Order: sequence, then structure tokens, then C-alpha cells
Amino acid sequence: MSLLDLPAHPLRIKRKGWLLLVLFFGSLVLLIRTAIVDWSWIPTGAMNPTIVEGDIVLNNKLAYDLRIPLTPWKVFRRNPERGEIAVFQSPENSTKLV
Repeated sequence: MSLLDLPAHPLRIKRKGWLLLVLFFGSLVLLIRTAIVDWSWIPTGAMNPTIVEGDIVLNNKLAYDLRIPLTPWKVFRRNPERGEIAVFQSPENSTKLV
């Protein structure tokens, strides 16, 4: 019996399977967060009572533009209308503003 005929250790197979699963779901979350939906924590009460300090807001990234994931390229763009709440990055220091 040679070394090649021995079966792989079951723990090694399970560890490899878990690693692949974690990498798959991690990359899936990264793609979803960069292209479809993101979340933002509200640090100040500037929009009280609509949005309270400490709230977490989900951002629909498909509402105003469609981007190619992990790139700055946009497929289409729509401007926000009156009364809509938008989250964008500050041109000065790249912080998220609501």
C-alpha cells in the first residue's frame, strides 16, 4: 500500500470545506455591499426626528445609479428627487453624509 492510496484525513476535508464556504460567502457579501445594498451608522442627530442618532440606515445603491462591482464605472445614473433621503461621500474627507 503506497502513500497515495491512503484516504485523506476527514478533519482536513472538513476544514477545507469550511474555508471555501467562508471565502464564498465573504466574497458574496463584498459584492452585494459594493453594488446593491450597504449600511450606514448615523453619528449625529442632524435629521431628528426622522433619523435619530445611533440608527443604522440601509442604503439602496441601485436607486440612483448602477455600478459595475468593485469599480467606479457607472452603467446609468438618476438624480434624487425632493423628499428622498440620500447617503453620499463628502468630497473633502470621504466620510458618509446623509
